[in-house]
Amino acid sequence: PGGSYLLSESLAVLAGATLSLASDVGTEIRLKSDPDSFVSIVALGGSLTLGGSNGSRASIRSWDVAAEAPDMTTIDGRAYVRVLGGHASFSHTDFSDLGFWSGNTGGVALTGTDVASTFSPVSAPTTKAATAVAGAPLLANEEVAMLSSAAAEDFSIVTAGIQHVSFDGNAYGLFITNAKDVIVHDAKISGSLVDGLAVHRNVTDSSITRTTSSDNSVDGFSLDRSSTGVTFTKVTANDNGRNGISLDGQSLADGPNAVGTGVGEYGRNKVTSSTIVGNGRYGIEISGGSDMSVSRSYIAGNEVGVVVNHEAKNVTIASNNFEDQITQAVAVRDGVENASVTMNA
Repeated sequence: PGGSYLLSESLAVLAGATLSLASDVGTEIRLKSDPDSFVSIVALGGSLTLGGSNGSRASIRSWDVAAEAPDMTTIDGRAYVRVLGGHASFSHTDFSDLGFWSGNTGGVALTGTDVASTFSPVSAPTTKAATAVAGAPLLANEEVAMLSSAAAEDFSIVTAGIQHVSFDGNAYGLFITNAKDVIVHDAKISGSLVDGLAVHRNVTDSSITRTTSSDNSVDGFSLDRSSTGVTFTKVTANDNGRNGISLDGQSLADGPNAVGTGVGEYGRNKVTSSTIVGNGRYGIEISGGSDMSVSRSYIAGNEVGVVVNHEAKNVTIASNNFEDQITQAVAVRDGVENASVTMNA
């Protein structure tokens, strides 16, 4: 009744296949998620299309049948959507109350690797099993549920087009790693248990435009080490628990190491024409890396407007408007080289 659908078994979209859950009249899809089990929609090298229309949006959310309400408990796992390799196309869709732990299972995740190979299916249980996991205090300090690996993560890099979407109440609003040519446009992210939009490792040549990330527990937008060529244009980050935007360009390793992890720095990431207001710590933090810039943005009401640290190089802070920071408008420290702070008001 009411036109919604309840998905009670997990869906996997294999390489060469496309699953389209798009309709001009909009569709509400409830992913079964309760204390006994949860389902997921995962593209394992295939393509996933989700969408409604401008006048009739689609909805993807967790659903506890017994409670007749979304699943609000993360400690026993929760339904999620993941594109593991392949392509994602999301438009006019609201994602809510999804995900429970790591970025891969954090709500809506776009993940892949930088090496193309063939999918080899491996069976995986959908029944929840409590497993002790360290390092997730924001989600649970006790045992949390994890899924066994559904498959070896050996797909090609994921690509995506995401526009006119919202993410509300997920563990991570949107998590991206090992991806290229990702376009996020006209999106709203709020109420995440960790970061709003997390750009993790090996994301290149991607853009986030006209997107708002607010009221998230940690950062509004975070960009981690080894991601380059990512631009934030006309974004808004307000009232987040830590930073509005975090840009980390530090190397993955400090020197020679047993696994051959690269020691080079990363960069070419930019914030322009954006609004960064009222975040709990810094408006924007640039940690290491090179060729980073913040320009033509309004930055107000943070503890510090912009912080540049960890030996960052060739950083430009120009033509921004700063108002009412608690301590400094701009702080440049910790061995930063060749920083330019000009024409700010």
